[in-house]
Amino acid sequence: ERETMWRGGGPGVYSAEYSREYVGQLRCDEFATDVAPEIMDGRNVLDFVDDDIVEKLAMLDAEEADADDQLHVLAAEEAGAALSPAEAALIKAVRDKQLQARRAAQASGGRRN
Repeated sequence: ERETMWRGGGPGVYSAEYSREYVGQLRCDEFATDVAPEIMDGRNVLDFVDDDIVEKLAMLDAEEADADDQLHVLAAEEAGAALSPAEAALIKAVRDKQLQARRAAQASGGRRN
């Protein structure tokens, strides 16, 4: 086994084949090379694998593409709608107030007391 390890890349690279240990212990020797089941919360994960997952993912991708298209249409519509001068002035006043508050907080060192 040690020679096999060095031919396979050495310690840390070589991974031993443990299926040889199970030959003769199982009902059928072909079972020795089966993939070991993944267990989570005491249940076999493969019991919960959905057979038609590819179709469901394709449907989700189509829904996402439709949502993106609708978002782009809405964004294009909003880009055409301009703000009134009163709305623009209100937005500017709010942003100026936020900037003043931020500068005051930075000047005080971020302390509230």
